[in-house]
Amino acid sequence: MEVSESKTISSSHYITAGLLASATASICCLGPFALMATGISGAWMSRLMVIEPMQPFIIALTMLFFALAGWKIFYPTKKYEQGSSCPAQSIKSSQKFAYFLAGSLASILVSSEYWIVWIAG
Repeated sequence: MEVSESKTISSSHYITAGLLASATASICCLGPFALMATGISGAWMSRLMVIEPMQPFIIALTMLFFALAGWKIFYPTKKYEQGSSCPAQSIKSSQKFAYFLAGSLASILVSSEYWIVWIAG
């Protein structure tokens, strides 16, 4: 009988989930703007506004995913003893870079409701 290893979710999964949640939160504001900018219009675009009442919950979900990703990156649960194999420093720095880059993109998407008015206006 095999003993199954417990699978943990990596920080990249949390970052991806955070980006998807932030894109979903911004679809009610950025979606119509992007469609109008490309010349696509119609009354059906108002259906994108269905997501607007859920926007605070989706933003909270985005923040939760990025908090979990940050916790995994900056406070790893595994302690490595000297001489044992541990992740290379370049991998940790690339994870930190991806975290801050994705966090910046998520912040832009989530705050689009406030700055899109100046661009479209």
